[in-house]
Amino acid sequence: GINAEYGTMNTETKVLDYLNLRQDANSRTVTSIQRLSGGGANFVYRVKTENGSFVLKQYPPYVASLGESVSLTQQRYFAEKNAIEKVGHFLKDDQIKVPELFSIDDENHVLMMEDIGEDCLSLFQILLKEKKSRFDTKNFVNNIWNFLLRLQTLVPENESESFQNEPVVEFLNSYYPIVYREQAKLLSLESELQPYISNPEPMKVFEDGYVFSFGDLWPNSLIFKVKTESFYLVDWEAARYRPAFQDIRQLLCNLWVMKQNPTYFDSLLIQELIEEFQLKWFGDRNVDWRKQDQKSTNYFILFLLTLLQEEHWKLTNKREVMERALRLE
Repeated sequence: GINAEYGTMNTETKVLDYLNLRQDANSRTVTSIQRLSGGGANFVYRVKTENGSFVLKQYPPYVASLGESVSLTQQRYFAEKNAIEKVGHFLKDDQIKVPELFSIDDENHVLMMEDIGEDCLSLFQILLKEKKSRFDTKNFVNNIWNFLLRLQTLVPENESESFQNEPVVEFLNSYYPIVYREQAKLLSLESELQPYISNPEPMKVFEDGYVFSFGDLWPNSLIFKVKTESFYLVDWEAARYRPAFQDIRQLLCNLWVMKQNPTYFDSLLIQELIEEFQLKWFGDRNVDWRKQDQKSTNYFILFLLTLLQEEHWKLTNKREVMERALRLE
């Protein structure tokens, strides 16, 4: 085996060294290794061999894209492994698929899984203006909705299968309030945001009425495989129990932010998606999910603050966007 002190796979060379040390790697000759962007928290590579390709993912004890100064528990490896094993088995024939695991290495926190392939697009890419995507929003919303509803029925058969993903909840409860304050300051909207950020309700590990959720639903988690016309849901390390429909709220927050930059994203297509979700949820496409109750409004405002620290929306008017959000426009 490989000793646990193997270290982090922050270069292609280290990945190759690791594969060469593995017992089963001799059977396949590696032809290329390519770093993928992934979610940012982990090191993700596409490994091509003589007989196909796979994705290798390593979970370092910190946020890969931010470096060692931002530590992050490696328990997320077990959360993702357990979620994929359980969900993949349970939702075998669903319209939304989960990548298959080929190999697990608990000691080095490494998963090797199915490569969905280079012939694929994330929902984020589909919604770019330049793509001019022809996209069946109704069918997509129907499939993701049904998948998430089925996900909510997953209950642990025993304690060890529980998805009370404490490390993720702990991390977010300590990290988010700092982000809220920093963003409010950066946007010069401290007094306007004060009612929301002064006493945010901490996330809980579990509570009555909580359901199993994907935990981090945003447009890069959904990958469309062009050849088979199927969607894959990737990056399960934040899977945990949350209030019902929280995955949907999270995705809708992301879509709303994208809609604020109509030169970069296809805002008409995005609006159509938002309305399809509202139709599914409330039976009326014009019912605004953010105005359903105070909890939904609070969630929208606070989660938006975390999204605005990201640069991939290409927003130059973040303050204006936040003011629009506060008016629930």
